[in-house]
Amino acid sequence: MQDMEQVYRQHFQTVYRYLRFLTAKNDVLAEELCQETFYQAVKSVHRYRGECAMSTWLCRIARHVWMHDLRKKQRRKEVSLDYSLEQNAEDFLFRYLTSHADTEKAALNHIDSQNALRAIQRLEPIIRQVLLCRLVGELSFREIGDILGHTENWARVTFFRGRKKLMEVLTNDGG
Repeated sequence: MQDMEQVYRQHFQTVYRYLRFLTAKNDVLAEELCQETFYQAVKSVHRYRGECAMSTWLCRIARHVWMHDLRKKQRRKEVSLDYSLEQNAEDFLFRYLTSHADTEKAALNHIDSQNALRAIQRLEPIIRQVLLCRLVGELSFREIGDILGHTENWARVTFFRGRKKLMEVLTNDGG
């Protein structure tokens, strides 16, 4: 049990930040899901074989816990998982922009953020995930690589290539 306490202290911030990204910076929900993640990890620690980094294993559990929470809500609201993640990202960007700009600028920035999100949705799923983790989730390249089962360098290269593709899509759309 002492080892799990050390794992908790060492990896809490990574898991929490990942869940904040998935929940569009909903601190209360991220905290709840984080606690559930570590509870599930304690229950299934015997299944951890060390084939991936501990932080990767924990973030995979966190994603499963988040998806389970969404499915519960989906039964009540009929919302798809893809729509929910896209809506979370759009809501976060709008809240961020409106809290950091005057109303007119915020409206223009909201339109820009919607165009960017639409363009991101047109990219390959792995590039989309890396871009959203970095831009909305504010995760480091190392954390992104760990979560997705790749290296920090892979995450960095994928992000920069994805950003270039995003700019091409936005340019081709006239935005």
